[in-house]
Amino acid sequence: MRSTQLHVTAAVGSLLLLLVGCGGDADDPDAAPSQSTVDVTLSVPPEEGSETSPAPDAAATTNPPDAEPAGQACALLDDAFLNATFGDRVGTFGEPFEFGAGLASPDGLTCTWNDASTGLSLRITLESAATAQTDDHSGRAYNIDVEPLVEPQDGPGDKAVLLVDPAFGDLGGDGFPYGYFFVRDDLSVFVETVGLDIGADGLRLLADEAFTRLEAG
Repeated sequence: MRSTQLHVTAAVGSLLLLLVGCGGDADDPDAAPSQSTVDVTLSVPPEEGSETSPAPDAAATTNPPDAEPAGQACALLDDAFLNATFGDRVGTFGEPFEFGAGLASPDGLTCTWNDASTGLSLRITLESAATAQTDDHSGRAYNIDVEPLVEPQDGPGDKAVLLVDPAFGDLGGDGFPYGYFFVRDDLSVFVETVGLDIGADGLRLLADEAFTRLEAG
């Protein structure tokens, strides 16, 4: 609230002559009129827009966009490693696994290797750990509306888990291991099969290899 001091000077003239005993000679026409100064304090609301707060520092109020991980998904695995690791396994039609070169997404954050034997795939996806769901893996379900079984692992990195689709358990199996997730520093890594059965041990091999390549920079 802005206060404005108004100094009101009241000239006490002939009207004071009506007051008795106020001092001064009422019969003396040459006497100078008495004066009294009265201080009046008025509370005046500020005019709209008359006072504005300084503009906030944009850097202090605007969160910088989360930095995206570098487009390096295809560098974390390659067809030579995949074929050397899984070349002794056979696909659906009895043919050995044979992976082609990795196919990168436009942003480079996802890379897919297709198997010529089955037409199925392996895929690796990178995300910023600041924005990725690192504890809730329902968004990484293999089958829609089928909550994955999440089995904590001892590595690599942090928050490592094996994801198993339980739908296959209804057919007498133990479920279908299809994904492996872990976090290294500010990066999350998700390795998954798209219909390709390499087992929990195969997924762990892929996760370990990706982690080792990240460590090597």
